[in-house]
Amino acid sequence: MSLIILGLALVVFLWAGSQVLFLVRNYNAAKSMGLPLVVVPYDPDGFIFGVFSEPLKPLLRRILPASARRAFDLTLWGWEFHDKSAIHEQLGPAFVIVTTSLNRFVTADPATANAILARRRDFVHPDVTTSVMGLLGHNLVTSVDDSWARQRRIVAPALNERISAGVWAESKEQANELANALLSSTTTATGDAHASTKESITGLRAIAINVLKRVAYGRPAPYVLPSESAAKPTPHAEMTYVDAISLCTELLLFAAFVPGAILLLPIMPYSMRRLGIALKRLPKLTSDLLDNERRESGTILTEKGVNLGSAATLAAPDTIIRTLVRLSDEAKEQGNNCDRANQIKEPHSGTSGSGKSQYLSEDEIAGNLFIFTAAGFDTTANTLGFAV
Repeated sequence: MSLIILGLALVVFLWAGSQVLFLVRNYNAAKSMGLPLVVVPYDPDGFIFGVFSEPLKPLLRRILPASARRAFDLTLWGWEFHDKSAIHEQLGPAFVIVTTSLNRFVTADPATANAILARRRDFVHPDVTTSVMGLLGHNLVTSVDDSWARQRRIVAPALNERISAGVWAESKEQANELANALLSSTTTATGDAHASTKESITGLRAIAINVLKRVAYGRPAPYVLPSESAAKPTPHAEMTYVDAISLCTELLLFAAFVPGAILLLPIMPYSMRRLGIALKRLPKLTSDLLDNERRESGTILTEKGVNLGSAATLAAPDTIIRTLVRLSDEAKEQGNNCDRANQIKEPHSGTSGSGKSQYLSEDEIAGNLFIFTAAGFDTTANTLGFAV
């Protein structure tokens, strides 16, 4: 027994020592930049912090001294939305958060931000970002170099002004339905401010999801004020692709960092078990969604009877998924035609497959759809929250 305790103590000591070494190394690196520093002796991107920071936040804010409390707040998810420019008024336009993992360079200077965005080869995403954003497949955020350029060439036309017009129109309609539902609800009539506020917040989340359903996937959904008395489906109940992707977006951190086997444990809360089922079913749901989209738009690949640019495609309303599938399939068909032409000219040249890298794979289509959903949900919800 004593050997086990000694072994555990040694492991803890080695881990703590390594964290101190990492912190000292990162501190020296940040100090050379000549910017104000905020030092935190932990990894704000780690699993432990991600799980326990929110539940322990009220307690830590009460017991920590002011300087430590300020440093802790700067490592919470979404601190920028609450802090606004307060920290920059204290520390200046740029500062560095020193951690035991990766240092965080924070700037409010537009010129610096533009320079960083323009030099994407020098400023790459950390592993935690690619892990979260690559949850359902490779995409623009997780790709680099030639892969990024190829995906951008295909994805960019999907985000045009016609999509923007649809976003505004659907948002306006959903907001009107939310206002009507709140004005006619019993909580508003009885003057319960807390219940009304809770309904408003829940309603804004529902609006964000409904807008994305319509614009990204072509699945319009009327706004319905959520009811606490409504029966919840069982964790294993049937769900659509939109239901699954919406759940993953709302519970993104759990979906990215908690293993599916743990999410499915009977002891887990209902929402976690439902999320585990969604992650398990998403590959099949995604495949079915893309096949249905190709059938509806008339863009089945050659081996399935290709019909690019058919009347069905031209008449169908623009959605992000429809545009992505069409552009990717067109690029794949063009690449296949080039391969066949090269084979006819030079049968033994070995150029077959040259067009393979010019289109999006099924994995990349799924990954980019997820990115649009996650980013769209966040920006739509934040915009509505700011307006309210």
